[in-house]
Amino acid sequence: MDEIVREIRDMDRCEIFMGREDYVIFLKTRLRRFVVPLNSTELKLLDHLLDSPEAAYRDISEELEISPQWVSKKIKDLRLRRVLHRHDLVPFPKVGIQNYHVLLGCEDKSRNLVSYLTSSPFLCKAHNMMAGSWDLHAELCVPDNRMNTLALERFVVEMEERGIHAEVLEIDSMGASHCYDHYSPSEPGWNVPWEVMRVQLRRIYNDELADVIPKINERTSKTNLYLDELDMRIFNLAQKGITSISRVRDRLRMAQDTVATRLKRLKEGGLIETRYSAQNIGLVEKVLMISDDKRAADSISAWAQRLPQASIAFTREGVLCCQAWLPVGGGYGAMWSVEILPVRITAGLLSLPAVFNYWIPHRLWDVDNQSWRHSSEALEEWFQSLDEADREVRPQATWA
Repeated sequence: MDEIVREIRDMDRCEIFMGREDYVIFLKTRLRRFVVPLNSTELKLLDHLLDSPEAAYRDISEELEISPQWVSKKIKDLRLRRVLHRHDLVPFPKVGIQNYHVLLGCEDKSRNLVSYLTSSPFLCKAHNMMAGSWDLHAELCVPDNRMNTLALERFVVEMEERGIHAEVLEIDSMGASHCYDHYSPSEPGWNVPWEVMRVQLRRIYNDELADVIPKINERTSKTNLYLDELDMRIFNLAQKGITSISRVRDRLRMAQDTVATRLKRLKEGGLIETRYSAQNIGLVEKVLMISDDKRAADSISAWAQRLPQASIAFTREGVLCCQAWLPVGGGYGAMWSVEILPVRITAGLLSLPAVFNYWIPHRLWDVDNQSWRHSSEALEEWFQSLDEADREVRPQATWA
């Protein structure tokens, strides 16, 4: 907090005066760089929970050689310090909802490209790209339905007619990794040796070592469990963080035994998964790396497992979409590293998410056919909004 006060005083001394909106923007972005210091035990605990979120406290205590009571205390402490976050999620591919990555690019940099997607019934995340050959990266979660697929094809045509280049990538397999080897508890902070990382990537590529490193991207099949309206309502609550028997029972106003039986069935079927994430640990830059060259894609996906946090996704054709969360300066380090490869890699630095939303369209589930219906009204509303989006410009911070 002292650093933030000092920075504000420095701006005043330089006669840089901010309005209310500017203060909101400044604090929102500056607080993201706040780093909660972690000791070596906390790092090991985070590593274990991210790898094995369902692990019992006794198993963790044996692994870390500390008491179960200390494990419980540390987990509670990390959650209070806003470092450890628990998520009960529905793995979308298992319920027939496919993940797509959308890239948009335009010569007119004043156009607000995210406005072309804000009315989409599929939009989950959207980032402006501050560097790179594209201007916007978005993730869509699309219920498996022929009309929805045709809508994506129509969207690409609509964008091209407006002078906006669009590319849609359907994700076939994905995975996530983390590596805290470059975090120093004594500092505390990150010190990623990018010169070493660059050489490691070059060696993985030249010596074709990618196959030696276990792959983390997995293909997820749709469940064979019969799902009805109640299951979908429970999924909808789970996406909002409501998964305890008592809270679900209160929301649905159903008997406790009924709710308990359903929750147990869905969790045992892998349709509600518990995961943990680590936040506020200094990973403030996000980089996107895309490659359609198989050798380069495999090399980057293997190499990315040495980055602090990474998400790996492949299309059926083998196109790689890798997102990495890095410390300050890591964006340059990652893009500088992949530049050493002898093939073209699309890389860009992503802004804060302009949109972030995950949901289950539970009202569109067709119980009889065990499949998703499409919403003609929602799709038409999206395409009608494109004309209005033509008139929008990218918002910018204003200085008073």
